Amino acid sequence: PQLEKTQDEVAQMMIVIANDTEAAQVVSEAVAKEEATASQKAQEVQAVKDDAQRDLDEALPALDMAVKSLNKLKIDDIREVRALAKPPAGVRLACEAVCILFQLKPTKVPDPDKPGQSMMDYWKTSQTQVLVDPKKLLDDLMKFDKDNIPD
Repeated sequence: PQLEKTQDEVAQMMIVIANDTEAAQVVSEAVAKEEATASQKAQEVQAVKDDAQRDLDEALPALDMAVKSLNKLKIDDIREVRALAKPPAGVRLACEAVCILFQLKPTKVPDPDKPGQSMMDYWKTSQTQVLVDPKKLLDDLMKFDKDNIPD
């Protein structure tokens, strides 16, 4: 009687163990899938991080050069640019960049190359909003939060 009782208990225990083993296997398979997905996501994130770091490594020297150039800029230099009727392309591009940094919209002007059509022009905006006060422009550029440039 005692042996039969023990055998029944062992048989029941074996059933419980078998059920628990099946449940553990299901959980183990689910965990393995999650782990594979997480590993893939980690690789993708690492690739994005590496790409961003390469871009940053490329941009930082240019930023340092721009800061050094800004430190050399004088109020008279800005007055000279403001006086230009038809500035060179590089000056127009620099003024456009400043307008974009300060989130100033371009002005709609007649397109000199396409009569009857208009174009968006930052030079006009630069003349009326950016270059008007050279001292303020220099101060704004010096104090500009270069770590939070708007999109």
